[in-house]
Amino acid sequence: EIELGLLEKFTNNQKKIADIFDACKLISNALPLAISIDNYVNNHRNNENIKLCSKIAIVRTILNREAISKVRKIKFKTKHGINFNFLNETWLLYFFQLITENKTAENLANRLRQITLIIFNYDRCIEHFLMNAFRDYYNLDFNSAYKLLENITIYHPYGSIGPLVGMSDKQVAFGASPHRGAIIELSNNIRTFSEFEEEKSDELLGIHNSLSVAEKIIFLGFGFHDLNMKLLKIPYSIQGEFPDVYASTFDIGEEAEQFIKNQIYEIFEETLLPSYKIDTFKNNKIRLKNLKCHDFFKYYLMSFKFINEH
Repeated sequence: EIELGLLEKFTNNQKKIADIFDACKLISNALPLAISIDNYVNNHRNNENIKLCSKIAIVRTILNREAISKVRKIKFKTKHGINFNFLNETWLLYFFQLITENKTAENLANRLRQITLIIFNYDRCIEHFLMNAFRDYYNLDFNSAYKLLENITIYHPYGSIGPLVGMSDKQVAFGASPHRGAIIELSNNIRTFSEFEEEKSDELLGIHNSLSVAEKIIFLGFGFHDLNMKLLKIPYSIQGEFPDVYASTFDIGEEAEQFIKNQIYEIFEETLLPSYKIDTFKNNKIRLKNLKCHDFFKYYLMSFKFINEH
């Protein structure tokens, strides 16, 4: 279907069609050599055909993965759509329990405003989960649950498939199977690293401001790729304190821990006062744990609790 969509889009340009299919072959052959699809596209940022084909492939792949994800399984579903028993081995239940502890639906908003999510993936799993969890846990209608979700600041630096149903007039159902033309259109929502960096957008400023005032920062299931760490680096013009940092480093290896600590420290390096003792902060303020996300969240759950709330 995607092939037919491309044929329709460039129906009068046979050379363009040939170049696009050549780009698809290049991507297919080279991708096993790449750190990630983001890195591959960034290394070919001057090739518009590779960018187009990569973005289309990302959209199709993400929608396919959403369709079979644990937050989409609906056998013996609860009132609004998710069987939360399927999520017992994920970090999501711990996260929801943490943010709703001792809170009614009426006084939850202030706590949610303390949360910023910077999501480097293209999927909407967290948004989809939270919407359904708010609805079932507090017995809310869609609009009320959405108003709660809006209190959380969510950034997708590289874009996402699109807003979920009910969130925009350009809505895309979670795990949908849109027609070929729609997939090509949705690929416009995906951004490469270079595209995001060139924009110098309010979103990037928002990410840096959020990091600069954060008391706790949690890296969860993060690869610590250079491109992503570069994006997070706070510029000198924004002053801040060094937060408590927690990072899951499952299967990364102990020998890489000091390198990761250096990477994390460099995010804040330009914002800190010269009197800050680097080694003290790296050793006392950055906590790494070689655990999967579920076990990592469970291990640090008490440390992640909200304190000093007004």
